[in-house]
Amino acid sequence: MEVYLLNFSTEYYQFYILYSKTTVTTDADDYWCPDADKRRLASGEGLLGVTIATYGNVKGELQILTQKTELDKSADHVVEASIRLSSGLLEVKNCTGYETQLTIPLSKTTYRIRISSYNLGSVEGDEGNDFYTIEMWKNRYAKPQISKAMAK
Repeated sequence: MEVYLLNFSTEYYQFYILYSKTTVTTDADDYWCPDADKRRLASGEGLLGVTIATYGNVKGELQILTQKTELDKSADHVVEASIRLSSGLLEVKNCTGYETQLTIPLSKTTYRIRISSYNLGSVEGDEGNDFYTIEMWKNRYAKPQISKAMAK
C-alpha cells in the first residue's frame, strides 16, 4: 500500500480528484446536482469533486491499494465512485485556484475510489477536525454510490 498525506487549503467546501488532462469541467449543469450533494461527491468522466465539512482546509490521506478493503464503520460518511485514468497521472487539486496538490503516476486503467469522511460533527463555522481517507484500487467502472450515509 502506498500512502500520501493530504494537508492543503481549498475553498467552497470541496476539492478535486482527477486524471491529468481531463476536459470535464465543474460548471456542467449535472455535475453538482442534488444527487451529488446527497453523496457529498460529484462525478464526471475523469473528475471527482469531493465535499468537505470545513471551508478551507483538507486533512487526510490517499491510499493506493492492491484490492478493496473492508468498510470502516467508524466513518461518518462513505461514498464510492470510479475514475478512468486515461493519462496515467492522478491529480488532487484545490478549489478555486485549481492548483495541483498531489500528482501520482498510476496505470492507465479504471480505479474505484472510496472516500471516508470522519469527524464531520466537529466542525463549527469553518473550523474542525474533519479528516478524509481516500482509498483507490483497480476495478471495473461502476456508478457512484453511498456506502454509509452521514447521520442527520
